[in-house]
Amino acid sequence: MGLEFLTTAAFQEDLNQLNAPSRTRVAQSIDRRGQLAMTHRDVFHKGLMRPGVKKLAGGLDSSLYVLPVGKDLRVILALDDDPIFDRTIVTLLRVVQRDKAEDAYKTTARALYSERLLNVQEENGKATAATRRKQTARRTTDEASPR
Repeated sequence: MGLEFLTTAAFQEDLNQLNAPSRTRVAQSIDRRGQLAMTHRDVFHKGLMRPGVKKLAGGLDSSLYVLPVGKDLRVILALDDDPIFDRTIVTLLRVVQRDKAEDAYKTTARALYSERLLNVQEENGKATAATRRKQTARRTTDEASPR
């Protein structure tokens, strides 16, 4: 099985804004993690974060992860196995500061997955914050409406 790295324009822009030592740290972390994806998948997952969606509708797993790079940087990436071409693909989506990682992860998830896939928490009885706000707004509107 082969390993392939793909990058997005957003990742390239983020990377270009970093200084040379930070770019090197990012590249080394990505390379090490990619090799683990090939040889020790269980170890690959350790230390990665998934601050947003873990499960998608229909029992699908999200392939999005946040890779810490030192104390200050985070790489948003996707890991996908392609059995037809016998390869593992690591798609590098963003490089952000630690305090921006959760928002970048959620924005990326919304861009990649349809709302129907993202609303699995609601289907499983765990309403998301947005769903709770909509339900609260609906109840408030219903209570205020004359009967």
